[in-house]
Amino acid sequence: MKKIPTIFARNFDGNPSLVTRKQVVFIDGSTPTRKYDGTSFMVDEESSLFKRRTVKKDKAPPVDFIQVDKDETTGKLFGWVPVDPNKDKIYFKDMQPPEKPGTYEFCGPKVNGNNDNFGRHVYIEHGIDKLYLYPEDGPGLYDFLKAYLKREKIEGIVFWKLGKPIGKIKRTDFGLAWPVKR
Repeated sequence: MKKIPTIFARNFDGNPSLVTRKQVVFIDGSTPTRKYDGTSFMVDEESSLFKRRTVKKDKAPPVDFIQVDKDETTGKLFGWVPVDPNKDKIYFKDMQPPEKPGTYEFCGPKVNGNNDNFGRHVYIEHGIDKLYLYPEDGPGLYDFLKAYLKREKIEGIVFWKLGKPIGKIKRTDFGLAWPVKR
């Protein structure tokens, strides 16, 4: 999976974990979906499972690494490595992984702190959980999205167009706390 760009420019002159009001990805005509806080994985055409892997600059990728993207600024590589059923048993703990090719978020009690508070492990197809909000590009978008994320107890929003993610925004991009205490 390619790294999804944040829809606003980062504040590299101050705190790079925060975004500025300058919009760099335009979302008109896109579909907003919920971003879950789990771990990404992919199912290929042969129903094989792959987990997301980031390789830092100056590190050699594993032999079985499938590179999908490279961040030219940081030198990091993004891609996939096969899930090993003997080492990565968590993926098979409560159920069989999906067979439909695509990318998914794996969430649950033993995944990434379970910040979305799932009672059991689940597989969520990326882009499937649509949000019914209608933001428009322009000067009010920043305030609209910040207010929405402040109100809702979700990690963020991913915008999809023509079946592909085109941009994202997270609570933490606005300096809002994640996870949210419930």
